[in-house]
Amino acid sequence: MPDQDTDVRLATAHAPVARARHAMAGPRATTPSWFSLLVAQTRYQLKVSLRNSRTITSSILLPVLILIALRSTSGAGLGSINNQVLVAGALVYGAISMAYLSHATALVTAREKGVLKRFRGSPLPSWIYFTGRIITTTVLAVLASLVALELAVDIVGISFPWARLGWILLGLMIGSLVWAALGTMMSGVISTPDSAWSTLITTFLPLMFISGIFIPTSTEPVWLADIANWLPAEPFGDFIQHCLSGPLVGLPRDLLVLAGWLVVSSLAARWTFKWLPVTRKRRKATRKA
Repeated sequence: MPDQDTDVRLATAHAPVARARHAMAGPRATTPSWFSLLVAQTRYQLKVSLRNSRTITSSILLPVLILIALRSTSGAGLGSINNQVLVAGALVYGAISMAYLSHATALVTAREKGVLKRFRGSPLPSWIYFTGRIITTTVLAVLASLVALELAVDIVGISFPWARLGWILLGLMIGSLVWAALGTMMSGVISTPDSAWSTLITTFLPLMFISGIFIPTSTEPVWLADIANWLPAEPFGDFIQHCLSGPLVGLPRDLLVLAGWLVVSSLAARWTFKWLPVTRKRRKATRKA
């Protein structure tokens, strides 16, 4: 039976091996915090979204082109108030185009390609995935709107109210969140990526023209203007118009209407949203039949 000195020599001889194994094993793995997961997910969604240059370009250039067309057809004798309305319309159109059209189309495409299904099966919590995606959509919508605003201000030739920049950013963030929630809700009722754009445009353009985004609601029938006052586009546009020119008296009413739409659309999105591809289910059902 080995003595105590032999045990010490054996332990000393095996000590470097134990230290090497411990070094190769590295530090103990820790569970990442929800904040680090959210930051990583937001960074990933930003990289994916910025690769789609067509979406960003259309969200910036299209509202500016519409502004140029409306200004040229309205004549050269536009007053300052009308110019402010046109600039606010370009700003709101860019934000809604990014937050509603692009966001909903990307969700439908990701669902039908099985991307959402793979995220659903991963350890990543669902709320972190959606929060990162909504944050990305809101940031891109605000940036696209600010670029469209700069171009519109140069074209129309009005002075930018820098003192109200904070109110403008607040309105853009809240309005983008509302329309991103509406886009998430609509993605659940759209079956294929090919039909997404046409379906979204059908619900998007009528709201733009009856809600005073480019054409004042004073030219519409009273009953139509009353309905538009409670739709999500009119308070968004009215908020930005008041921030660009005029008193800030009507902002609380616009914020309340937008907050109501945010709650309703978020609850509806939880009911309509689908993780699994819709077209594959239909194909399997057809084959079984």
